[in-house]
Amino acid sequence: MLIWQGWGIAGLLPLLAWSFGVEGFESVFGKEWTLAHEGLADGTVFVVMGIVVWLLGRWLTRQPGRILLDPETNEQVMLKRKHTFFFIPLNYAGMLWVGVGVYCLLFR
Repeated sequence: MLIWQGWGIAGLLPLLAWSFGVEGFESVFGKEWTLAHEGLADGTVFVVMGIVVWLLGRWLTRQPGRILLDPETNEQVMLKRKHTFFFIPLNYAGMLWVGVGVYCLLFR
């Protein structure tokens, strides 16, 4: 069983960016500063990547679908791909990651 549909795997981008982003903070500001301001480093990465995932999900959702004609009823049927991560649409998954980032900024 897959936990994503379409480009839903992009919902994992914030976790990948977090692992590299914290390393980037350490290389720029130093390990002591990053450990002292851990919530700032984590929160910034999650908020930025959450916005990126939200924008990607929004763009993918707005893509036109295929319109097919049912020969029996002469009705039009639109087929669109779903882009979900753990059954959550990708643009909402982006908002979830922004929420994680805000939590890190406020409470860590």
